Amino acid sequence: MGKGNRLWETISQRADLPDEVFPGQTLVELVDDRRVLIEHHLGVKEYGRDRICVGVGFGMLQICGRDLHLRCMSRSQLVICGCIQGISLIRKERP
Repeated sequence: MGKGNRLWETISQRADLPDEVFPGQTLVELVDDRRVLIEHHLGVKEYGRDRICVGVGFGMLQICGRDLHLRCMSRSQLVICGCIQGISLIRKERP
């Protein structure tokens, strides 16, 4: 995590504000069991009908399910649709 992100994290904790109000924070939204929205991603790392892995600032998100596909993708957000069975966070190790 960069210095700027740590600063926003510290401010949010001390001010008791939700992290979502600060720029660049990853946001993952699950809509029922059919759609996942990810904002501020770092790209698709693995793509298949049963598993899609997406890079985020603190690691990787692994979305598992059936008939998964990217509905839309832009530089800052992507939408994965299909039958979502699970979402896992794989944290990268901090030095």
